[in-house]
Amino acid sequence: MIVFSFLAFKGQAQQYPEHFRIYGDLAFLNNENKIGEEAYYSSDTTFHGSLDLSCYIYNSPTDSLLLYGKKNFKVSFKKGTERIRLDYKERNNNCFYNSEYVELLKHTHATPPGSYKIYISIKNGDEVFNTLILSEVDSNLGPNSFIRKDVNKSLLPKQRSILGINVTKVVPGYAKAGNVIDAASNKLNKAFKAKGLTPLPGKKGDKSFIDFYFHDWYVGRYEVEKNISISKQIGQQESSIKNNLPSFANNDLNNHQSLFSQFKTLKKDKKDEDEVKGTISVSTNGGNGQEPNSGIDNNYYELRSMVELPIYGIPVQIDGFYTSQDHNRQAKASYIHFHYDVDKAKEGLTKLINGYNDKYQQTVSKGQGMQQVYQTFVRNLENQNGQLTGELQKELHVGGLGNGNLNLDSLKKEATSAAIANARKEQAGLKNDSPIDSTSKEAIAKEQHIRDSVENKYKQAQDKYKILLALEQKITKYQTLLTQNKNVNYFDSALAYDKMKGLNDPGQMTYKQMAKKADNLLPEGNVKKFATGLTSFDAGMFPKYESQYTMSGQMMKGLDMGYDFGFCQAGITLGKTQYIGRDGSVDNYSTYSGRIIYQPAKAQKLTLIYYGYTPSQNMLKDSFFKDIPVAAPSFKNPVSIISAKYDGAISKYVIVGSEFARSMNSADRTGAVNANDKTAYTFNVEGNIPTTNISLFGNYSKAGNGFENNSLPISPAGTEQYKLGGRGDFFRSFLTLGLEYDYLAQTSFAMTGGNKKWGFDIKTNSKRYPSVAFSYKPFSTFRSFTDTLSIPQRPILGAVWTGRASYQIKKHNQSLRFMILYNKSTSSMDTVKYGSDLLQFTTMYTDKKWMASLNTGYMQLSGSDVTTTTNPMGKTTFVNVNGSYLLSKALSINVGQDIGIAVFGFCKYGCTAGCMYRFIKMPLTARLNLRYMNYELNEVDGWKQLYMGSIDLTWRFKAKMHNN
Repeated sequence: MIVFSFLAFKGQAQQYPEHFRIYGDLAFLNNENKIGEEAYYSSDTTFHGSLDLSCYIYNSPTDSLLLYGKKNFKVSFKKGTERIRLDYKERNNNCFYNSEYVELLKHTHATPPGSYKIYISIKNGDEVFNTLILSEVDSNLGPNSFIRKDVNKSLLPKQRSILGINVTKVVPGYAKAGNVIDAASNKLNKAFKAKGLTPLPGKKGDKSFIDFYFHDWYVGRYEVEKNISISKQIGQQESSIKNNLPSFANNDLNNHQSLFSQFKTLKKDKKDEDEVKGTISVSTNGGNGQEPNSGIDNNYYELRSMVELPIYGIPVQIDGFYTSQDHNRQAKASYIHFHYDVDKAKEGLTKLINGYNDKYQQTVSKGQGMQQVYQTFVRNLENQNGQLTGELQKELHVGGLGNGNLNLDSLKKEATSAAIANARKEQAGLKNDSPIDSTSKEAIAKEQHIRDSVENKYKQAQDKYKILLALEQKITKYQTLLTQNKNVNYFDSALAYDKMKGLNDPGQMTYKQMAKKADNLLPEGNVKKFATGLTSFDAGMFPKYESQYTMSGQMMKGLDMGYDFGFCQAGITLGKTQYIGRDGSVDNYSTYSGRIIYQPAKAQKLTLIYYGYTPSQNMLKDSFFKDIPVAAPSFKNPVSIISAKYDGAISKYVIVGSEFARSMNSADRTGAVNANDKTAYTFNVEGNIPTTNISLFGNYSKAGNGFENNSLPISPAGTEQYKLGGRGDFFRSFLTLGLEYDYLAQTSFAMTGGNKKWGFDIKTNSKRYPSVAFSYKPFSTFRSFTDTLSIPQRPILGAVWTGRASYQIKKHNQSLRFMILYNKSTSSMDTVKYGSDLLQFTTMYTDKKWMASLNTGYMQLSGSDVTTTTNPMGKTTFVNVNGSYLLSKALSINVGQDIGIAVFGFCKYGCTAGCMYRFIKMPLTARLNLRYMNYELNEVDGWKQLYMGSIDLTWRFKAKMHNN
């Protein structure tokens, strides 16, 4: 890094900056495989100048080699902090580069070890300002270097696998690194000579190493502990690269490179650490029958898969499922889903940003300490320098010695000449100014004596002189390094940290917005990639939510894509939404949607949505819909919905959201339905009471009688709803209390109805005492039976009461848990009412190998069509006992017994047995489960026996995606 300050140019009409900073990095290979360089500057005003740059590598203080340089590079320096790009594409009078050095960079992708000096001059007319960059590159190859990775691959070759099952031999995990390097000597020579590099292995102490050369250039050293497992050492390196990338950033005093430049290089070199991983599972199930109303085939097989991989830097997840039961179903359960995992992409970038911010703060703190330590060190050196200078002046009888004026040979000549001249004056004075014969033997001997005396004196001063020179060099070096270290933090702050210090919680920011903030950490061109702007991408079968009145979480088959254009975000959705009809048929709606999202201010978002759907022709032929009366004439017509949605924070305590929507179709042209009846809107607010742990929420929604969206699970037409609620933690979070009130009014074409309900939940949170929870949760989907005939839907009304108490005893690796649960639910759907009561007690014991559980309780079903006369199984007591035992790291077994007792006595008993085996040398898990059950529904039908079994195989695979 280079830094200097200067005052305004004298004698110039144009105003120039009083403060100016500039620094540059060592050259790198650009996208065109040519060397390039970046320099950064900060100026308080604008001026024009030319820049000269030259970079040397120093083998000794007097032996250097010019690597590259630029002359007369015209630059318009702007006010603020900017970047200058220097390219070395071809040689000419103003551009030079060492061809062998460029070839070295192409072969190693790294700067070779050594001492570097970069000289920069900025000229403006007759004014010239010079500065110097000092840099030391260590000889040890870093864990992220390409050469080290290639050596790792040669010493510990990657296992070739099929679905993660290894089919090649690998180096044993216990093999010591020194022995592995010796055995791989010929292999290393062959592999690296093909790349133009010469490896020279060696040993020193407890280290084994390989020195690499490119022609006469020393490239670096690969070093490991020779008596420790090579697999363990390489595994630790790869784990650090994957999980702790910021740890490799160097903030030592001798390192001039900015943190953001280091992070950019580390991120670029990390691309070959990308992995593809996933799971494939195959299961087959067979039996002589299934339990009543299970809806499952007796014999079937299923295939599940999940793959995660980066495609052009995008984390993509592919999920798939297939079941042979679909052969007998109208509604298929099989699916495939392609998903761009934007949350994972943001998570990776957030981790990089947080790592940089932490490293920057650590560097600033460390720099302050280094400034104090080395400033004291430099002052001590200056004191020693002054003391030695004074001693030399006194001993040599000379004055005016200062930095840069020390030349022992010239001082010796001056001192000799002065001593001879003084001797001659003394001799002339003794002879009364008579002529002196300087050629006489006496005079010659006298002068030789003087010369010998001066020579002896300067020989004695030689050691002090060497120490003085070394002191001056150290003072200059550390003063330069301190200035570089102090000011590199300035550019790290101005170009990176100040832009990203508020991104620890990215919130509603898109990946593209985050990437723009962190552009100095990402490899060149990454921010401009098309993929960076993707905000969502889903294809196949997936749930989609846009708003309450358009797509509200429906499962669909199709495509969804969103993109960030900078000034706004936009997206489209195309596909089909399906429901299972009352007779088992499939209700299909063709859906299409477009959205535009604006963010006018921080934490504010405005979304405009167009949504349309068309019911399928097969659906309209269904028996449930063919007799629909004229009350809903537009059901058969395509429907379009325009929606405006707002979400934002009005303070740090309050968040609000709202939506306004209107539905339209071709029947609206008749004017039969008022425009206000075709609208729906909602408003909600939530927030925290300051200085408390209490949160409140409220919601108001209203939809006109003519609002249409039949693709929703429940039609909101003709409804008005109020919701109020709150939740709070009390007594130091020991007690949590939640309350909710819900009022719903509904107006159809023929009648008006209403529904009032409230609910609460209360629980305790304690590790010392039993935890107790109790809740009442009413629910409804509204509309009466007659309304359902007018507007098709699937209404349910009911409530759930739940009480639970649990306690856990832990000691060392043993755990004993107790839980008692009571649940009561009541529901009504149209004219049918039903309910259930459940009382259950569970206890579970676990340790390192054992797991045993007991589950017993009582369950009763009730309702208009559930009676002990028609269904004696509606009232049942049950007991389940299960256990598992770990026989080894690979094998575990499990057994279970369950009993059911109805009003007429025993009604069911069954047992299960199974085992699971994890293969040691392959990522394969096999499971076998067997079940026998004997049951009777009543005393008349008699007992029925079921035999069932399943086999499941699961592969887990992982592989590196190497790009180099």
